[in-house]
Amino acid sequence: MKTATLSEIQTHLDRFLRDCASNGPVIILAGGKPVGMLVGPPDKDDLEMMAVSQTPKFKAMLNRSYKSLREGKGIPHDEFWAKVRTRTAKSNKR
Repeated sequence: MKTATLSEIQTHLDRFLRDCASNGPVIILAGGKPVGMLVGPPDKDDLEMMAVSQTPKFKAMLNRSYKSLREGKGIPHDEFWAKVRTRTAKSNKR
């Protein structure tokens, strides 16, 4: 994995973006310590998932889900996927 200082990133952002898209993540250093990372998504779907996963609304939904699971309100794996298949079949009939 490559590293670069914040000033290098600021000066040559375009180069680092191209580099991380083809060669993997670039760790950004400030004062010698990691402060961020540039990551090139493999495809458009991955980019959308990464963006959505960072929204406050999605994070709040995940936190509610984790809380429900801790309280024993979850459903078994097989039951979950059976419900997904049922809903998918109903929506495909419309």
